[in-house]
Amino acid sequence: MKSKYTLLAALSLLMVALDQYTKHLAITGLRGRAPVEVTKWFNLKYVENPGAAWGVFATASESFRLPFFIGVSLLAVVFIVYFYTKVDRSARLMQCSLALIMGGAIGNFIDRIRFNYVVDFIDWFYGARHWPTFNIADAAISAGVALMIISVLVEKEPGRTQEPEKAE
Repeated sequence: MKSKYTLLAALSLLMVALDQYTKHLAITGLRGRAPVEVTKWFNLKYVENPGAAWGVFATASESFRLPFFIGVSLLAVVFIVYFYTKVDRSARLMQCSLALIMGGAIGNFIDRIRFNYVVDFIDWFYGARHWPTFNIADAAISAGVALMIISVLVEKEPGRTQEPEKAE
C-alpha cells in the first residue's frame, strides 16, 4: 500500500501547479484589461491583493505585511505536516482536506515571495453584491476546510492519532 504521504504530496502539488498556472494566465491575459464577463454572476478580473481574505491587512505597512504573511504561511505548512503525521491512514477525507489547505497555502505563499501580493482573478457576484475576488489557492483552502468539517462529522474516527489501548 502506498504511503499516506503520497496523497499529501500529489494533491498539494496539483493544487500549487493549478493555482500558479491559472495565475500566470490571469497575469498575461487579464492584467490591465477590463473584467471579462463569463456569466451574469461570474467575471474574470485581475486583482493584486496585498492583504489576506477580504483585504485584511491590505493597508498595513509592507514591512509588517510581508514578514507576517510569510511567517503565517510557513507556520501553516509546518502545522499541517505535523498534524498530517498524526492522522490515521484510514481518515481519507481528513488527509485530502489537509492536502488541499497545504496546496493553497503554498500557492499564495509563492505569490507573496514573487510579488509581495497575491494574484486574484475570480469575481463572483449577485447584482451589486460581490464576493471578494479570489484564486484557485483560496478555493483549495476553502474546499479543504469544508472537507475537514465533513470529515469530523462523518468519519468514524476522524483524524484518530493513536491505536486504542489494549486491555490486559
